Amino acid sequence: MGMSYDVIISHSLGGLVTLPLLPFLPKTKETTVILVDPPLERTAEQFEKDKIRFLKEITDARTAEEHMTEHPPWSRGDSMLRALGVYMCDRTVVKGIFEHNEPYAFSGMLRNIPPHVKIALLMSDPEFGALCLLEHLPVDAARLHVKLLNGVGHWIQYELPNAIMDEVPLPRAKL
Repeated sequence: MGMSYDVIISHSLGGLVTLPLLPFLPKTKETTVILVDPPLERTAEQFEKDKIRFLKEITDARTAEEHMTEHPPWSRGDSMLRALGVYMCDRTVVKGIFEHNEPYAFSGMLRNIPPHVKIALLMSDPEFGALCLLEHLPVDAARLHVKLLNGVGHWIQYELPNAIMDEVPLPRAKL
């Protein structure tokens, strides 16, 4: 297809969608993948609670104002996009994601990062609702750069977007 990417940014469940696709990235070019607090491992109990919570969130979609009240650091635009995204989400798709991913264990995919891929894994603070935890990471993963963001919750892209931008490799000027 000839498609290539310099940077791929995936938040939460998007990170789990990205991981199995890494081997299909063009091998002729290095790609940086930024995973933003992906839930790599969930217990059966957490898995069931997440499923119920997601389905409820879609059924009872909140307004932008409700999102702004719940998450004061979010801008009005961020809150509107979140409300729109939830509104557009299909209940059948969410049920399918949960039905096809049991047991819920994705950390093993970090052991086989292709040589042409570099991964930056941004983790939110466990005290602020992190879904990705240090104990879920393989200790022997090559080409994996991990950053724990203290005082930041799961919605890193709204709370501390510069943490993501800091991981984007910028072309260096030739001196």
